[in-house]
Amino acid sequence: MSERIVFCCGTSFWTRIIGWFLSVSNTACALTLITCIILLPYNDILLFAEKAASFFYGVSFEHMNTKPKYALVNFCFIVLLVNSPICAICSFLLLIGSYKRKSIIMVPWVIYMVMGSMVQVILEIIISISSNTEGVLTVLINIAFTLSYSTFCIWVVATHIKETEMSRQPSRPERGEVYKETTESTGI
Repeated sequence: MSERIVFCCGTSFWTRIIGWFLSVSNTACALTLITCIILLPYNDILLFAEKAASFFYGVSFEHMNTKPKYALVNFCFIVLLVNSPICAICSFLLLIGSYKRKSIIMVPWVIYMVMGSMVQVILEIIISISSNTEGVLTVLINIAFTLSYSTFCIWVVATHIKETEMSRQPSRPERGEVYKETTESTGI
């Protein structure tokens, strides 16, 4: 069975690109967050978390009161801190499964990506409501991008998983081949 071509490359190549990109970027993010927690005092961590949340979620916290602002910033920081290592581990599993052609190893990544996409959309909505953002269009664009990106990645990886399972199954011989083998072995 030939591999499905998406744009210019096969699904195994795309799966590996997705796996490498997510594993490297999320490992770097997790290491950066952990390093900040270890090295920085608490107030500096809050400033770093605010900048990280602004960068990752595209929201400005300048118009918020101090108490809800820090609660939301801490929440975003904790989500990033939990999400990054989980995504890195699932992405490493995706890479291992793709290189070893074992579909069962790639399934946790698909489960993570579906759940992560839902969490991301919910988080975008919570942030937009909490920060009183007037940019509804920005939130809708972020949600549309998240869903488009996630859907593409899940579709590519699911296609690769299906192709991997199909390639591991023994192919069924054609009717004429079975007849030839039977007549050759019996001499009839």
